Amino acid sequence: MKNSIYILFLLFAVSLNAQTFQQKDFSVGFPHEQPNQAVDILFGNSYINGWIEVDITGTYIYQNSVGIIKKLFQIGVSPSNFIWYPPTSRIVEAAGPILDNIYIGDIVWDPAINQYKLTIYHTSPNANPYNIRLTQHSAESTTISTAVLSNIYTNPLNGNNRHSVYYNDNVGIGVTDPKNKLDVNGTVHAKEVKVDMTGWADFVFEKDYHLPTLDEVEQHIHEKGHLPNIPNTKEVMKNGLSLGENQKLLLQKIEELTLYSIEQNKLNKEQSELLRQQQQEIQDLRNEIKVIKK
Repeated sequence: MKNSIYILFLLFAVSLNAQTFQQKDFSVGFPHEQPNQAVDILFGNSYINGWIEVDITGTYIYQNSVGIIKKLFQIGVSPSNFIWYPPTSRIVEAAGPILDNIYIGDIVWDPAINQYKLTIYHTSPNANPYNIRLTQHSAESTTISTAVLSNIYTNPLNGNNRHSVYYNDNVGIGVTDPKNKLDVNGTVHAKEVKVDMTGWADFVFEKDYHLPTLDEVEQHIHEKGHLPNIPNTKEVMKNGLSLGENQKLLLQKIEELTLYSIEQNKLNKEQSELLRQQQQEIQDLRNEIKVIKK
């Protein structure tokens, strides 16, 4: 009797697991020398909730298409286009030549066929077979068991047609509560860092720019303990340093220093010319004195 109850419990647990987590595979082969082809995963007019993962891999027939594209959807919809949680998605893995051949669209409601669908775009005209794996995890029953593939049809993809890995929310490395798109508690090593800027420091060279005198700069340093427009130690320790803004401020000071140097160079030239004239006058006077003495 106890064994029977245990077996029934296991069967119930397996059944429950099958209802809340499920995978399904599809195979599709796109035709050769036919660009802008696509195929839809048709989910039917049903409840879909939890998360759905779509991963696609390819091989080599007419073109190298190995690799993987994996897209994760969070979704909450009911029949007849009742969307109580608009689908969000992100690419969690994207690698290999397949990126030049396949693009995964979004889960949308198609009123023409009265069901939810997801379009897979074939962005290469060369024939290649692909395996598509659907995975769904839901607190309620899964629905991908009834999903089917449509026929292949022509559907040009406009805009971006190549996947890359991205995240919707903040990402933290070495931190538990990231406040920015990327927070890193540690050293970042990169070959190059590019920062988008909304302005630059060339305004220093405009005619109406007020270049502080060195006396004004000296007074500011004496009173504040730092250069004008440059954050002090307390501000930097509290708020950190904005790489782009800091580069702009440093360039502003370099350009101001350049203007000071140009002015100093002009003054040096004037003084050198004045000294040359004075030396010439002195030499002329000496020559006149020699003539008088004779």
